[in-house]
Amino acid sequence: MAQEKNENEGMPTNAFLIVNGSDVFPLKKPIVTIGRMEDNDLVIAEVRISRYHAQLRVVKGQYVLVDLKSTGGTSVNGEKVSQVVLYPGDVISLAGIPVIYGLSPVAQIHDEEKPDVKARFRRTEQPTKAITDSVELANIDNYLDMFDDPTDHD
Repeated sequence: MAQEKNENEGMPTNAFLIVNGSDVFPLKKPIVTIGRMEDNDLVIAEVRISRYHAQLRVVKGQYVLVDLKSTGGTSVNGEKVSQVVLYPGDVISLAGIPVIYGLSPVAQIHDEEKPDVKARFRRTEQPTKAITDSVELANIDNYLDMFDDPTDHD
């Protein structure tokens, strides 16, 4: 008889997403849904984001990003993807909205309820720079240049 495996076994510790350049969303579940609807784990209230846009799944100890056939598409580091293993520093574009994946053995992510990211999400004219207490991502402006400008209608 096979022994049941703990669903959290092999989960990356201290994994997080940076949304809107400063909102840190700790990844503490083996499956994390991202989208516009309130029942997602990470809600991004932006019209370009699909109701159920993407999902993060733990596979063999790593988070895998899966696009849920979103209208606006998903890319990682400028490459359109349907499914991809994430690595620290990867810049994810959800329909042009930048999200950064991080993983730090020294990060102290506090146990909090689901952060109210959607309430603080806002469009800015300035490029977003992402810095947390434990992780500094160099040359973020170079990554952000990969994203389409939603106001550019060429």
